[in-house]
Amino acid sequence: MKIVVVSDVSPVQLLGGGERVLWEQTSRLSARKHVVKVVSRTPDGGVPGDLVHGGVAVHHFPVDRRSLAAFIRTSVLGARRAVESEITAHGADVLHFHQPIGAFGVLTSTLGRRLPSLYTFHSPAPLEYRSRTGMSGLHRGGLVGRAGAALLWTLERASLKRASRIQVLSDFSARLLWDLYGISGERIVKIVGGADVERFHPGGSREAQRQALGLPSDRPLLFTLRNLEPRMGLDTLIRAMATVRERFPRVLLLIGGSGSLRPLLETLTISLSLSEHVRFLGFVPERDLPAYYGAADAFVLPTRELEGFGLVTVEALACGTPVLGTPVGATPEILEPLDRSLLFADVGPTAIADGIGRFLERSEQDPAVVRDLRRACVAYAERQYGWSRSVDALEDMLGTLTEKNVTATGAVRCVACEAATPLRWFRHRGEDYRACPACGTSVAAKLPTAAGLRHFYEVEYPARFVRPEVPASRLDLFGELIARLGPPRSRRRLLDVGCGPGHFVASAAAAGWRAVGLELAAEMCAAARTTAACDVVQSDS
Repeated sequence: MKIVVVSDVSPVQLLGGGERVLWEQTSRLSARKHVVKVVSRTPDGGVPGDLVHGGVAVHHFPVDRRSLAAFIRTSVLGARRAVESEITAHGADVLHFHQPIGAFGVLTSTLGRRLPSLYTFHSPAPLEYRSRTGMSGLHRGGLVGRAGAALLWTLERASLKRASRIQVLSDFSARLLWDLYGISGERIVKIVGGADVERFHPGGSREAQRQALGLPSDRPLLFTLRNLEPRMGLDTLIRAMATVRERFPRVLLLIGGSGSLRPLLETLTISLSLSEHVRFLGFVPERDLPAYYGAADAFVLPTRELEGFGLVTVEALACGTPVLGTPVGATPEILEPLDRSLLFADVGPTAIADGIGRFLERSEQDPAVVRDLRRACVAYAERQYGWSRSVDALEDMLGTLTEKNVTATGAVRCVACEAATPLRWFRHRGEDYRACPACGTSVAAKLPTAAGLRHFYEVEYPARFVRPEVPASRLDLFGELIARLGPPRSRRRLLDVGCGPGHFVASAAAAGWRAVGLELAAEMCAAARTTAACDVVQSDS
C-alpha cells in the first residue's frame, strides 16, 4: 500500500506518546514493505523539507508560530498543499491522520475527500490544549484560550466526521468520542498501543541495573516518566511522598521528563523537605529507559485526567516492573486484568500514598509474591501489548479501507444483500449494531476480541445458568420443536450446539433421539450433563 500519514507532530522528535505511536506505526509499516510518507509541520528548531528518518520518508512543511491564529492557519494550509503535491506526484491508496489540524486541511481538500482514511484519536485536542495553559506562548488562558479550545473542537469534530474510520487506543477514548463529538461505535476501531518487547524486557537483576545507572541498591525505588504538565498529577505524587517517607524513610522517587512545571515541582519538593527522597532526572534518553524501568521496584502513574492509553504503562510492564496508577482514563483497562490492587482508590495524595505503602509493604513481607507479579507483568505485556500485534491490526484496517467495499464516507457493503449504502446503527443491551436499510440484516458493529470471547464463555455465560432450571414456557417450546422433527428414525442423532443447561437435549432424549450436546465452557458442560443425563462434549474454545 501507498500510505500518506498526516500528523501535527513529527516522528523525528519523540517528545511524548503521540510521537511514539506515530513512529512505531510508520516505521513498522515501512519495514513491511509498504510505501509510507509522513507529512507534518516542522518541529521547533527544525528545517522544512524532505528527509528519511530510520527508513521512513518525512516531509516537514513550515508554519508561522507568531500567534495562535497564524499557527493554525499555516498548519491547515501547509498540510493541504503538501499532501496534494504528494498525491499528485506519487499517488496514494489511503490516508492516515494523527491529530486534527493537518487532518482538517487535507480532509476538506478535493483530493483528500476522494481517498479512504483512518483517523487515530489520541486525546481530545481542545481538552489537551486547555490542560497546557501557560506552558507556551501558543497555550493561552482567558478569552483567547477559550477561543482556541473552541476552534480546536471545531477542527477535530470536522476531521472526525469526514474520516472513513477512527482508531482509538482504548475504550475510554471511544466513550470520549461519543461524549464530545457524537461519534457512534460503528465507525470506531480499537487498536491498542504497545511496547517494543524486543527492547523493553527484563535486562538482568535490578541491582545490576541500579549499579549501571549510579542508583542506590539498598533503597525502595519508585520511577515515573511524564511531561511536567498539570494533568500528569506530579504535584499530587510529591505530596503523597511526604506520607510514604514516614513509613519508608529510605524511599526514593525518580521523576523523568521535562516541562514548564519543573521549577514549581522542585520548589514543592524543597518545601516538604523531600530533597533526599525525590530526584528530578530531566529528559531521559530512549536508550536508558529500559534500565530505569527495570531498576525500579514500581513505576507510578499519578495522572489526574486524560490518560488515553499510557505507553509508559505497558513499557514498564514489559520490563517486569509493576505499575501503580490512578483510576483515570484507560489505566484501569490495562491494570485491572493483571492485578486490581495496582490501582489507587482515587487521584488524591492520600490514596496514592496508601497504594504505594501497601505495595512496598508487600514487597518487604512477601517478596516471592512480588517476584511472581513481575513475571506476570512481562507475560501480560508480551501477550497483549506488543507493537507487532498492534501493527498487524492497523495493517489489516488500512488494507480493508483500500478495498472497494469501504468508501471514504463510511458506507459498508452489507454481508447479506451486498448493498453498498450507509448502514443504520442502533444500540441493544449496551452493544452497538448496524442494520442494512435495504434488507434489514443486523450485525455487531465491532467483532469481539479473542480475550473478550474467552471472558464471555468462561465467566459471563456460565453465570447465566447457575441453576439447571429454565421457565416452563421454554420447556414447552423445546417440546414443540422436538415434536415438529417427528419420530426419530433408526440411528439418527440430534446435536445441540451450544446446549446451555441441557434442557433441549433432555427433551430430545426423552422423545427417543440419540441426543448429544456441544458446549464451550466446562461449567456449562457439567450442568448440561446433570440435566440431560446424556453425552455433552466440550469443544475447544
